[in-house]
Amino acid sequence: MFKKIVIGFDGSDTAENAIRLACDLAGKFGSDLHLVHTPQADTVAFATGAIAGYHAVATMPSREEVK
Repeated sequence: MFKKIVIGFDGSDTAENAIRLACDLAGKFGSDLHLVHTPQADTVAFATGAIAGYHAVATMPSREEVK
């Protein structure tokens, strides 16, 4: 019934529940399971401090700075 299942994951509890359900479906139907990680804006902004070309981040930026 399902050949491919794509699931988005952002680290939330809801996304974890969706992954469990997708795994069950994939197991029942022999489906390929594809996980797409969609990090939260705060996490991305903080992580850019570790990437070459970006300034190091000493503190978490505000939501306004991220936008």
